Amino acid sequence: MRRRSRRPLVQWLAAIGANAYIPGWILGQIYRGPLKMGCVPILNCYSCPGALFACPVGAAQNAAARGTLPFYAVGVVAAAGALAGRLPCGWLCPFGLFQDLIHRLRGRRRAMALPRSLGWVKFAVLALLLPAAAIPTGAADMGYERFCTYLCPSGTLMASVPLLAVDPTLRTLAGPLLGWRFALLFLVIGTGIFLYYRPFCRVLCPLGAGLGLGNRPSLWAVGHDPRRRTDCGACRAACPVALDPTAGGTDTAECIRCLRCAEACLPKSLRFGLRNRIEGGDAG
Repeated sequence: MRRRSRRPLVQWLAAIGANAYIPGWILGQIYRGPLKMGCVPILNCYSCPGALFACPVGAAQNAAARGTLPFYAVGVVAAAGALAGRLPCGWLCPFGLFQDLIHRLRGRRRAMALPRSLGWVKFAVLALLLPAAAIPTGAADMGYERFCTYLCPSGTLMASVPLLAVDPTLRTLAGPLLGWRFALLFLVIGTGIFLYYRPFCRVLCPLGAGLGLGNRPSLWAVGHDPRRRTDCGACRAACPVALDPTAGGTDTAECIRCLRCAEACLPKSLRFGLRNRIEGGDAG
């Protein structure tokens, strides 16, 4: 019998730990202490009242808007990607957890296959992220975080919803932009329930695109030992993004490193560990 995955527990602990500023949830105040100077490689909105850390996507845009290079934010993403690729997407990201939860509403029905062409959209978003933020606007002649403003449903769910719930003043200021943000959030929810697994992660998330660039060279990886392969197809059936782990699928940027394939592999042909040990045939 296959052992129950620890991933949901890790996801919940990561989501709670990254948003553990209790006064913020009660009072509707954003934490601005010393921890907020640090970034974590997950999509966790800076303006979420419980957030203890900054989101690298928002931090990078903020730097670009001020005319500086976002060395720190980009470095955090590059380091995480080099270590384990998109493992933070599969195991640590709060908005990834939210999409996993709404996907369960499908019951046992398998999600539809996402058109491969849509997978390239997130790389276009990543390429335009900093140039778009740097475009000056308004009297201050500065740019602003356009992705966070227009395209991030995580910010709507984790910042707009709780802040609007506790601050009546913000509700009176809500306008068409908020309507667009909620429409995008409901689109992600709807497609996540009825059509695709994790639609935002796979189509629009620039952080997922950046981390995904590290999937192929990452230090830790999902390795395949062809000597143990039985071609039972269990790994392909378990993969929520319809990849073939035995044909290099776990090294593509579409793999979120959820490790379901390795958990489903009874002969242990697939394992997660240090790449050089796995590729060297170390069974340990």
